Amino acid sequence: MEQSLLEIKVEQELNLQREDEIKALLQALDHTCLVTELDPSGAITYINNKNTETLGGQKEEIEGKLISDLDFVAKNKPKEFKKFWDSLIEGKKQSREFMLTIDGKEVTISEVYTPIVNEHGQVTKIINIGFDISEIKRKEKEMSALIAELETLRKKK
Repeated sequence: MEQSLLEIKVEQELNLQREDEIKALLQALDHTCLVTELDPSGAITYINNKNTETLGGQKEEIEGKLISDLDFVAKNKPKEFKKFWDSLIEGKKQSREFMLTIDGKEVTISEVYTPIVNEHGQVTKIINIGFDISEIKRKEKEMSALIAELETLRKKK
């Protein structure tokens, strides 16, 4: 009996440690990534603060809405978005990159949508993790301009 109680106590301590590690990981994601959770119908069930800070809007206004009502591709290229969403519902991870202008500033986002599948093979939710890669894209443009300038100078010689 004492051995069983000791094993249970050790297991509880390990579970608490794992729980703390998961909380720390979630906090790190929340501070560095744009995180959105969606249900299979496309309703946004959670959006983190980093996401609303980067893309604008209020958490309370966004949660509960359908992604198709907010997403640029869904609004402007519905067939492309339907194919994208159908692949998610089939359990296939999807990624994409897009650029938009917010308050006169270009913002580029790279995101990965990961379907969460239950033991019956049904998608129960979709987690979207995005990254603001605007600075990287700006540096790429600067580098391209410098390369073009060097090419022009080289041709003049």
